[in-house]
Amino acid sequence: QLLAASLGLIAFLGLTGVALDQAFRDTAISNLHARLQNDAYAYLGDFEFTRNNELIEPSRGQAPDSRFLQPGSGLYAIARGNTFRWDSPSVLGRALPEPELLKPGEQRFEETPLSVVDDKGVTHEVYRFSYGLAWEQGETGQESTVTRFTIAIYEDAEQLELQVGVFRRALWRYLGLAALLLLLVQMLVLRWSLQPLRVLERELSRVRRGVSERLSGKHPQELEQITESINALIESEYKHLDQSRNALSDLAHSLKTPLAVMRSRLDSGTSEEELRREVDGQIRRMDEIVSYQLSR
Repeated sequence: QLLAASLGLIAFLGLTGVALDQAFRDTAISNLHARLQNDAYAYLGDFEFTRNNELIEPSRGQAPDSRFLQPGSGLYAIARGNTFRWDSPSVLGRALPEPELLKPGEQRFEETPLSVVDDKGVTHEVYRFSYGLAWEQGETGQESTVTRFTIAIYEDAEQLELQVGVFRRALWRYLGLAALLLLLVQMLVLRWSLQPLRVLERELSRVRRGVSERLSGKHPQELEQITESINALIESEYKHLDQSRNALSDLAHSLKTPLAVMRSRLDSGTSEEELRREVDGQIRRMDEIVSYQLSR
């Protein structure tokens, strides 16, 4: 019981840990998606274009996060159009995968990290959110121009993996402690629940040694039928034992008389022929007594 319960508990906590780990990872990726999307929207609010469809780069103080201004910080932004290319200062020293020109209003988030090589030749992985736009501008009465471009926000996967790693270590540590505690509780509950069986075992041992003649009636309801059956078996054995004792006693008394007769004949100096007849008769009588007791 303890082994089966322990295996079931470990399997349940293991599956629970895997489910919670996956749920946390999915939540972290969803939060990352929302954060990169907000950064893209924040940058778009600062974008301006010239009449020649050239991008007026946003000022450094208008970055939605200070990490966009630090080279190799792990958070990057780029914008690509037909007439311009723009990178945030953090892209310096990173060969980011180029985003494709998306349709206006199209959004795309790669849940599978992309490979990035830095200036030292080390490969990293990044998550990317891309947003396609069409910027229309023109004065009243003049033909308007449309600038299509895609803005992409990148973040190193190490940040997310670090969060997941911290949560995973805490999760399995607490689940391990919970498993040990529950196993201890199971052992105590099992020992307590099987205490009546240990009491029954001790009483059976007393009956086997002859200290007690029967089991006591102080047992849980689940064991009453067993104890009653055992007591009935013990009483039946006692009856059989008494019958055997009585049968042996009757046999002994029955054989004593022929033996006493033969002993008296030997002591009285009876003739050999008469003694032979007497012994033969007593032997037949003893044989009949033995046959009768055996048939019983």
